[in-house]
Amino acid sequence: MSSTTQNLAPIMPFIEPIDPIELPSVFDLQNSTTNQSASGTANCPSNIDQAQQNPNAWKGKANHAQAADKHRREASKDEAVIEQTRKDLEQKISELNQLKNQLAETEQRERELASRITT
Repeated sequence: MSSTTQNLAPIMPFIEPIDPIELPSVFDLQNSTTNQSASGTANCPSNIDQAQQNPNAWKGKANHAQAADKHRREASKDEAVIEQTRKDLEQKISELNQLKNQLAETEQRERELASRITT
């Protein structure tokens, strides 16, 4: 083997998941499925029946998703306020720069007129 093949970077970088999986709710669903199928295979319910029997099986994940959405909405409201404030400040700075330029032009005209009067 050559040294170039040993020093290659990984092809796919590690990407962290956006929403973590709530393991307790997954394990609760798995345990309830295991317990039901172990109790009797003759009355093995389908996944739809299981969801109707245990509607709260994924409640933890749903609550996490709702909390994440709420957090994102609050963050987006804050970001909107920050963005509006930034735009307002940029506008005020632009107005101040225009006034500064007008003042500089006025002072330049004043100096030109003063030099004409003295000559």
